[in-house]
Amino acid sequence: LENAPSVGAIMENFDFDVVVKVKRFNVTVIKGGTFVEQSSSSNMITPKMKELFRSIGRGSVVYLEDFIVTMSDGTERALPAIKLKVI
Repeated sequence: LENAPSVGAIMENFDFDVVVKVKRFNVTVIKGGTFVEQSSSSNMITPKMKELFRSIGRGSVVYLEDFIVTMSDGTERALPAIKLKVI
């Protein structure tokens, strides 16, 4: 996770190509029994997010959530959260 420069979104199963761009998203982890959240105002993983990823260990859960994307027609949409477990 800490080596990934950015996040992206792909719209699958459409009859035509749909280009989307991540406008913003949040990362949430549980650290020491407390939820810790970092936000990005673009598709880029921020230095603070990378620091947060380095501070968690195996078995930790990372939530990528509150995605807002810009569709190819200029409209904005929210996408569902993603839950990842560090193994």
